[in-house]
Amino acid sequence: MTVIVGAIVLQAKNARNEPADGFIIGSLVLGGFFGIFASALTVTASHYIFKNLTNVDYLKTKNMVYQLAIRVPRGTPAGLDYAVINYPLPKLDTATPSPHSSGQPPPNEPASSRDLLATRTFAVVRTEKGENPWDLGFYRNWKSVMGNNPIDWVLPIHLPPSESYENNVSFYEMGPLVEQLRKRFNLPGLPDMEKEGGIESKELNTTQH
Repeated sequence: MTVIVGAIVLQAKNARNEPADGFIIGSLVLGGFFGIFASALTVTASHYIFKNLTNVDYLKTKNMVYQLAIRVPRGTPAGLDYAVINYPLPKLDTATPSPHSSGQPPPNEPASSRDLLATRTFAVVRTEKGENPWDLGFYRNWKSVMGNNPIDWVLPIHLPPSESYENNVSFYEMGPLVEQLRKRFNLPGLPDMEKEGGIESKELNTTQH
């Protein structure tokens, strides 16, 4: 707005053959500088939003891979390219020393039926470099940060959907990469009664080769 007003006033002075005002020239220069600066920040921030990344994540995304613990049916064996873990992890009795240092319960102490029902099995897989498990697509990424209502895009007075997201699958909503990983590693699907399961994620630094 400052640049527009200054340009109109400067044009009017030139039309009347009046000398240029130093105040107007200074306003045009400062307004143009801050306008370019603000535009660059807007474009950069929008790019991060569309990618669903922070500026720190974006700087290291090319060399970053993630470990995802994707839930599979109980009893699924480990594969050639992924490990399998059961959660909750077995507890060790630290009061008395035990030869079972691996943390596995003794073979003569079977788990109760209640413990078996509470146990979840996860396949631990790795993403490729540059893959973002939280990439929902341009439009959904934008809405997760800016809001579902276009009014919130202009007047951001409410919390973004990413702040109020509640799900036992992940702290933040996961994108289609999860299903792609299921197919890539040939992970078995969950029965209908177990599809409320979850995904655990871990960030790995792969800058060292």
